[in-house]
Amino acid sequence: MGYRALFSLLLLPLIATAAEVTGRWSGAYELRKADNGIRYEDLLVILEFRSGALTGSIGPHEYEQYQISNARVNESGVTFEVSRGRFGSTFFSLVFSRSGERLQGKARIEQVSRSETADVVLDRVPATPPKATVDRVDLDVMQRIRAEGMTNSRIMDHAFYLTDVYGPRLTGSHNFKQAGDWAVRRLRELGLQNVTEEPIPNPYPGWQCTRFTVQQLEPVFASLIGAPLAWSTGTAGAVVGDAVSFVPTESDRLDPKQFFERFRGKLKGRFVLIDVPQALRLPSAPLVSRLTDEEIADLTRAPAPAAPVTVPSVANVTPPALSSPIELPTSWLNRPQGFIEDVFRFIQQEAPAALVQEGRRLNEGGTIRAMGVRSGLPPSFVLASEHYNRISRLLDHGMQVRLELDLDAEFHDSSEESFNVIGELPGSRKADEVVMLGAHLDSWAAGTGATDNAAGCAMVIEAVRILKQLNLTMDRTVRVALWGAEETGPIGGSSAYVKRHFADLETHTRKPEYPKLSVYFNLDSGTGKVRGVYLEGYEGARPSVERWFEPFKDLGVTLIGRRISFGSDQAPFIRAGLPVIYLEQDPLDFETRTNHTNMDVYDRLQSEDLKQGAVVLAALVYNAATRDEQLPRKPLLPFALRQ
Repeated sequence: MGYRALFSLLLLPLIATAAEVTGRWSGAYELRKADNGIRYEDLLVILEFRSGALTGSIGPHEYEQYQISNARVNESGVTFEVSRGRFGSTFFSLVFSRSGERLQGKARIEQVSRSETADVVLDRVPATPPKATVDRVDLDVMQRIRAEGMTNSRIMDHAFYLTDVYGPRLTGSHNFKQAGDWAVRRLRELGLQNVTEEPIPNPYPGWQCTRFTVQQLEPVFASLIGAPLAWSTGTAGAVVGDAVSFVPTESDRLDPKQFFERFRGKLKGRFVLIDVPQALRLPSAPLVSRLTDEEIADLTRAPAPAAPVTVPSVANVTPPALSSPIELPTSWLNRPQGFIEDVFRFIQQEAPAALVQEGRRLNEGGTIRAMGVRSGLPPSFVLASEHYNRISRLLDHGMQVRLELDLDAEFHDSSEESFNVIGELPGSRKADEVVMLGAHLDSWAAGTGATDNAAGCAMVIEAVRILKQLNLTMDRTVRVALWGAEETGPIGGSSAYVKRHFADLETHTRKPEYPKLSVYFNLDSGTGKVRGVYLEGYEGARPSVERWFEPFKDLGVTLIGRRISFGSDQAPFIRAGLPVIYLEQDPLDFETRTNHTNMDVYDRLQSEDLKQGAVVLAALVYNAATRDEQLPRKPLLPFALRQ
């Protein structure tokens, strides 16, 4: 995130005067291929000449324009630059000249896997206002949705099965398969049709932890709080060994070989502490919080006009199997190139009993954040910061620390345990058009995946239960998606679904279903109340959402934010230029206690907040499914999608 690129555009019209240019060339232009007229859907070019000076912008829509700068006018034409964010791994270089009443030239697109040069033209966009659609909100239906969701809710029952019975739900695990099977049964029980488990690619083996205990034996016994990292190998029974701190000193920055020689032959059969111990400080902010009016107002404001929109590329996502085995401290990463890989090779050669990670310094006692480990390394686990630090202090004082670990981990084929759960409430007059709502079903393995993201799944299931229970007629089909592999990647379930049904971003081709999706609603923000939405750049939906929120303002639903985020399952939809609405919630203790931790369990779920969220979601889905027209699109792709 935050990369920037510089796009240089050269226009060479035979300019007589600035006034002439103002009259003839000011306006909005679409960028199209010259040979077939296909539009580069991301780009809208705005040219303005004011007081003899060239100004303007280029960008996907009105809130993320990138301003023209360094404009120069001379006898040979006009030169200007455009500074904007990088869209994944795609860059543009555009050169234009005038031909009659058109600006024509060449565009060069550069990506990691391909580059292309195409003849392009700028076609003026007619200054006609968009078709206005009046959103009619049925207040009687809104009240019925509210009453059903608040008085007859089954949301905590949904959450119970997803967490206490089937959690955690690592994609490719037996638990994930059982949770998906339960979701299929529950959706069918509620009356949904076409309910299925749609397979998705998963490059990782299936993994299931069946036993984990860790304790300190010497110098005194202590029961330790810990959790294994996903895909860790097992120990084949209990193993006992001495602990050793394997952390580089400042002098090792200059001579990495010195670091390895100091430990050569000293790690075999030992518990290797690989993190720098960190002092725990009292929290400077509340552990639990809700969005204030001031924060909501700030999130509603438009960003600076030149603020870049950065769209991460799927090609840039590093899967766990290729990344650091644990979240190494910054001091580890600030090394000569290749140092981390050298560390991995050294550890494999030395064959320690286990790798030990500190619990990410969370200030909530006993809370640890544990995710995944790369293959080929010894058994790996995380300790609570308090316990990790105690062991480190004992070692610093020259004392022997003996630990015992018993970790059973089962590896298996994950092909039948990697999927999305899909189900539908068929529409009526426009049944071929679709409104989607979804949340990721998978979780990490330390807790039971309650706030991340059984909460979102429970709200999705409850929302369609409400709509079905009230027997509401909706023009468009409502489609539920419970995604796999959001946490683990590298190709998440939502990315696989978009590629299969809507658009292949690698070949730049649209699928027949592409124009049929009206909007996708995503949930992945924990257990707090829904306070509003982020439109993810689709500002044309703002008037509709404002109307839809009116019956629920007393529930605190007011935020219509302008943030564009790619941190969850909405990302592939945004990349494909499909309308997305992300539901934002009160944070509560999502980041301070539960996210990816051993404390992400059922007891952290807030039932009244979840009821409210399901009601708001059901209302949004109903309004989108009964709207006269589909929600307007504002594509973000930096290239054209072909039919």
